[in-house]
Amino acid sequence: AVGPFLLDAPPEAADSLDGERDELEIAQRFVGWLLGKGGGVIREIENSSGCKISINQETRDSGFSMVRFHGEPSQREVARQAITESIDRARAVSGESAEARAQDSFGGGNCEEMRIEQRFVGWVLGKSGAALREIEQESGCKISINQDTRSLGYSTVALQGDAQQRRQARRLVTESVGRAAGAAGGAAQV
Repeated sequence: AVGPFLLDAPPEAADSLDGERDELEIAQRFVGWLLGKGGGVIREIENSSGCKISINQETRDSGFSMVRFHGEPSQREVARQAITESIDRARAVSGESAEARAQDSFGGGNCEEMRIEQRFVGWVLGKSGAALREIEQESGCKISINQDTRSLGYSTVALQGDAQQRRQARRLVTESVGRAAGAAGGAAQV
């Protein structure tokens, strides 16, 4: 039986929260640690952050799962930080070397995604991609934008790098979207 946090498919309620959701890729081997006994660890992170969290394991055969965060941006950031710290503790307990952590291609947390409203994609990219390159240089994070969902009103920004690089890139992308929203005279959802 699948528990309340472990999902084979995303919850239906997620469809109504498109602007208030983002994801973090984690190595499959850390899913059990992250859930904790009876879902206790995830429940504790939800309670402390105010963010709803689910784990989509559709990609488990590829060695990773996606943690989905639903809530306000500040709640999602607190939850993301708590999950990253929990996984770092799991690595320390398992005796995983720093080299293995750096080379872990799945979630040891080196890749994550965030959504931005489609109307702000051009602003984040800048002329000929200059603004995006500037964010990459300042953060040290590799960034790509998937616009396959543009007809749905948003695009997905993939951030690839270590936790500090991703945090910096996320902040810079969010600031760029905020400036664009201010210039457009409206609020943006990131």
